[in-house]
Amino acid sequence: MESSGQSEFSSSEKRVYSLDFWRNFLITLAGASGLISMVADGPRWITYPSLIIVIILLLSIIRIGKKK
Repeated sequence: MESSGQSEFSSSEKRVYSLDFWRNFLITLAGASGLISMVADGPRWITYPSLIIVIILLLSIIRIGKKK
């Protein structure tokens, strides 16, 4: 290992995840509304669907990242 500041695993394969505007917008909107609804003890019809949307979007990001 050289003294270049890189770790010994720096030559390993790096995954780059990128989000388009709409996916980023939806995950932020659903995550924020679900979290606020959960903390403020809001209606469950806002909390559960928004958290499910966030989980689905995160899984889709991971799946797309693994294909590349």
